[in-house]
Amino acid sequence: MDLHKYSSLDVEKVNKCQIIANMMCRDEPFAVYGLLSIIDYIDYALVVDTGSEDGTFEELVELSKMFPDKIDLRQIKLSNGHNWSITNRQVIVDGIPSDVRKSLGNIRRYMHKISNSEWVWLIDGDEVYYQTLADNCRQLMCGEIGNKICIYLPFIDYVQKFGHVGQYHNMGRLFKQNQTTISDDYPCEMHCDLRGKMLQSHNPTVLNVSAQLFTNKVQHFESILKPNRKNHSVKDVIEISQMPEVFIKYNNQFPRIEKYVCITDLTD
Repeated sequence: MDLHKYSSLDVEKVNKCQIIANMMCRDEPFAVYGLLSIIDYIDYALVVDTGSEDGTFEELVELSKMFPDKIDLRQIKLSNGHNWSITNRQVIVDGIPSDVRKSLGNIRRYMHKISNSEWVWLIDGDEVYYQTLADNCRQLMCGEIGNKICIYLPFIDYVQKFGHVGQYHNMGRLFKQNQTTISDDYPCEMHCDLRGKMLQSHNPTVLNVSAQLFTNKVQHFESILKPNRKNHSVKDVIEISQMPEVFIKYNNQFPRIEKYVCITDLTD
């Protein structure tokens, strides 16, 4: 896998960026919605599809045509993949071959390295933002936050049935590009290193945003796609009408999501 083939970027354009999003995905029906939910709050996006076969890559191609000046999309197919397919309900992290985990880690690290911007906004293909939350993120990155080099955001994990909330947690998603590197191989891509030390939420260089400070939380749909991957217990129920606005705005262009999101309830 020659990652340097991915480096044919418009260097002048990228050098002018303050915030570059990085997404790596495979068979992720939420990927286009995740990018659309932050597209107005970033300057550029690097997107790598690692071999989707469910229509995700075709949707990303369509999306890149909608935003040709903002999205750089590539496909790097990995052999012996780890079956992110939405039809595989038994995916477990430990079942991913070590060479695939290393390849995924290399892609993530390389994307981070060539994102010549002040901030890197890491977004997975199963994460969607509210408009207010995305705006909050941009304001943080464009503001003065002292010596903070990593921002942890509040997440909600959904469990099987749409609208049922599993666990609340925080994950690192916003990184100062020139002071961080992505650490370890998949699935540890949400962490980063500073001078060889893993950044966790207790580190003094980390801004750990509490759920109370932001209007909303990042919507994480992994468990809807792979419900047996984690054993969550239902903690809460939220109204479907409170879900991110992007589902309504772009449903006509990407209706495949209706299998997982009840758009009719959203518009009532």
